[in-house]
Amino acid sequence: MALFTDGTIATIEDLKEYDSAVLQTASIEGIDVTAKLKLAQREIGFVISAFQARRGFTSPGDLGRVVVNEAILHWHCFHTLELIYRDAYNSQVNERYLGKWKGYMEISARAAATVRDLGVGMVSTPVPKALAPDVVAEPGGPLGPRTYYIAVAWQAANGSTGERSDFVVFTAPVATLVRATPHTPPPVASGWYIYVGPSEAETRRQNELPLPPGSSWIESGGNLRSDLPDIAVQRPDWYVRNDRVLARG
Repeated sequence: MALFTDGTIATIEDLKEYDSAVLQTASIEGIDVTAKLKLAQREIGFVISAFQARRGFTSPGDLGRVVVNEAILHWHCFHTLELIYRDAYNSQVNERYLGKWKGYMEISARAAATVRDLGVGMVSTPVPKALAPDVVAEPGGPLGPRTYYIAVAWQAANGSTGERSDFVVFTAPVATLVRATPHTPPPVASGWYIYVGPSEAETRRQNELPLPPGSSWIESGGNLRSDLPDIAVQRPDWYVRNDRVLARG
């Protein structure tokens, strides 16, 4: 699961699943949907930090321990829609947006309460999402031209693994080998995994054991591996739920 601080939680596509007219409304009223997604997440972060602080955690330092689940995604979607329709209403005092603004505000408040009731999942050793790796082609090998989708993920010594990076789409010329190198590792990282494939859906893990920080992966010159399953992403070690802290399981 992703951490709250890994990046924007919901996407524009997520918003469209809840409100198919949201992009049309934003276009008509000149509203930047990407900016509203970021603002909504920032505001949600303040609420979660205050929730943590009331229960003895360091605020906002422990926000980076929070694991995103479906309930937080749901909250982020509806709070973003609330902000979009609030601006749409206030820009022209247009009554046709008032109902949606108030409706989404109520749903967002219920979604926030649900997150508190279900619990905010937290990890003891947070592993952040990796940055996209540097990818180059080096002379050598019998392979023809090909295009790869490449992503990497960090792992801590306790086995916790962070979210994969965004994909790098790289086209390698004939008679070259692809070399991928991750950026500076986070302090908790003890190793990393690489996923490579001809499309996002077909990427597969290429290293059986984690590679050490500071190293690079170079393709073998043969077929990509397809036999290694994905490494599970970190899950909460405990939940902060109203007045209780619950261990996982």
